[in-house]
Amino acid sequence: MACEDCRRARSAGLCEACDHRRQAEALIVEAGLLAATWSADPSDPVAVAAVAAEVRTAIGDAIAADWAEFQQITDPADMTAAGPDAVEDAAQRAATEAAAKAQNRTAEHRLVVRLEQLHAQARPEPVRPAPWSRRLPELAARPLDGEALGVIA
Repeated sequence: MACEDCRRARSAGLCEACDHRRQAEALIVEAGLLAATWSADPSDPVAVAAVAAEVRTAIGDAIAADWAEFQQITDPADMTAAGPDAVEDAAQRAATEAAAKAQNRTAEHRLVVRLEQLHAQARPEPVRPAPWSRRLPELAARPLDGEALGVIA
């Protein structure tokens, strides 16, 4: 049975490379939504989409960097000998790993931000009470009677 994505023969409906591609895409989408839950108004689809796009770009950059590193440390002759499927499989694995790493970094960062927000809410700024002259202006304006003057003096 051919792969339903790339039509590679004898793939049992989905080859390993396409499976990795789908997993990577699912992780990227999940990382974007996770980031949006902490940093965007969930009722604002434009804000959610903007955060998801930022995450997708960051993950894409991480994948490109991992792929470049992979190409530097891999002997092209070994990859040619292993066949074209090996190159694609390696690329998909690198993409999946980069997406998973980015998802973890995003989750950790968003958790730290959210915890800081919760700590700030738990520790409100102390409020200084208003002076007596503003709280009870009618009493502050009255002259002191003789008894009160005796206590002060």
